[in-house]
Amino acid sequence: MTNWKELSGDKSWEGQLQPLKQNLCKTLIHYGRRVQAIYESLDDGNPKYEKDELFSQVRLGGFYTVNNYFYATSKIDFLPKVGGAWSGRAWIGYMVVATDEGKKEIGRRDILICWKGTMTPAEWIKVSSSINPQLLPFWEKTALEILAYKGFLSIYMSAKDQVLDAIKELMNQYKGEEINVTVSGHRLGASLAIMNSTD
Repeated sequence: MTNWKELSGDKSWEGQLQPLKQNLCKTLIHYGRRVQAIYESLDDGNPKYEKDELFSQVRLGGFYTVNNYFYATSKIDFLPKVGGAWSGRAWIGYMVVATDEGKKEIGRRDILICWKGTMTPAEWIKVSSSINPQLLPFWEKTALEILAYKGFLSIYMSAKDQVLDAIKELMNQYKGEEINVTVSGHRLGASLAIMNSTD
C-alpha cells in the first residue's frame, strides 16, 4: 500500500476515521486477524503449533514469517507449583517479519508484534488482584509520568527483554531497508502493546 504510513497513524489518521476509510478498515482487520491467531492456537498456556506452521494452521497465508514466540510470567506466590496455564508462565504473543514477497506487496519490511488478552488462570488472578497503579519504569527519562496497573506492568516486564532483543536482532538484520514496527493486541494485549510500543 502506498499510504501505509498514514494507515499506521503518521498523520493521526486525519481524514481516515469519519467515516472509516476502506483501506484503514482492511489494515485493522489484517492486524486483528494476526492477534486472533494466538487464541486459535493456545493450548493450556502454550502454542499448539511450531512457529513455522502457525499461520498455515490458522489459515493466514502469505507475506510474513513467524520469527519469535514470547512468554510472560504472572508471578503469584500462592499458585500451586504445577505445569501448564497454572504455572504462571504462558505464551503471551509472537513476532513476525514481512518476507521479501510481502515487502514488495505492502511497501516496507513490516515487523509485527502481537499480544494476546487475559486467558490463563494465572493471568486472570494477576490482572484482577493487583490494581494499584505504578509509574512505568522505562519512561523515567521523559517529562511524562505515566501509570499502569501493577499486574499489567508485571506481565509486560516479564516478557520485555525477549521482545526488545528480537526487535534489535531484526533491525540489524534488515538495516538499510525501510522498516515499520507495528504492535497490536487485544484486551490485556492492548495494554501490553501500548507499553511495548512506547518502550
